This record gives sequence, C-alpha cells and structure tokens, in this order.
Amino acid sequence: RRQAAHVLGKLADPRAVGALAALLEDPASEVAENAAFGLGRIGGPDAVSALVGSLGSGGSVLRATVVTALTTLGEQAIDPVLARLSAPSALTRADAAEVVGAIGDASAVADLAPLVADPEEDVRITVLMALGSLGGAAAQAAIGAAVDAGGRTGSLARRLAGA
Repeated sequence: RRQAAHVLGKLADPRAVGALAALLEDPASEVAENAAFGLGRIGGPDAVSALVGSLGSGGSVLRATVVTALTTLGEQAIDPVLARLSAPSALTRADAAEVVGAIGDASAVADLAPLVADPEEDVRITVLMALGSLGGAAAQAAIGAAVDAGGRTGSLARRLAGA
C-alpha cells in the first residue's frame, strides 16, 4: 500500500485522487503520508477536499505532510482551509492557521485575528506565527491584541510586535 501510494503520487494522475484520498485513512502512517504527498502533487478540488478533511488528524508527520501539501496547492486550497479555522478540534484549527500563514494570503488576516484569543494556547501560538508571516497593519493590530496575554502567547505577541 505504501509503494502504491508513492507511485500514484509520483505519477500525479488526477484519476488517482479517489484512491489516494481513501489511503489518507490507512492505519499505517507511512501509507497515509505518501497519499497526502501525492494529493498535494495532483491538486484539484477533490484532492483539496480530501486533504482539508485530514487537517488535524493523525500523527505529527502526517499532519505536517497534509499542511505541506495544502501549502503547495496555494490559492486553490485557501477557502476550504479558512473554513476549518472554526473546527471543534484545536489541532485542526492550528493546522489550518499554519497553512494560511504559509500560503501567504494577506486577505486572511480577518479570519485569523479572532483566534489570537482561542482557548487553546497551541492555536494562539500558531495563529500569531501565521499573522507574523502575513505582515501588514491589520496583522500587526491582531498581534497587538495579544501582547498583554500571559504565558507563551503574550511573550510571542510582544516579540512579533517589537514590544
């Protein structure tokens, strides 16, 4: 299965999207990781949908592979990823924020800004990093809203704000 996912990804044939999407659920992490990589090479709405559905799922390597694949797909992934910023799972929100920051779409600042007050610190940290990557006045204003927060959140916000 791992080799099949690898080969399908290397071929980058859009007809493989369904098979690769199904392999994202494989219990063997290396199979799911190869599937995510392949979907990132192929792109298109079905690949994006499968990858977005996997945000926040699996181990750290699979999560990183999904984030990288969606980042590679860029603008075609941004709207579905933005929708996941309100997911119930903190891991999903954090991964979505990471993708948004890596894609670099400055119009997403308004979607990220409310998450500087997310109840989960890992989400707040990832959002602050994304805002720092995006830059601009609106991103700086959102970062500024967190400078008085405690812990790592406030420390990072102060550093990003230059305070």
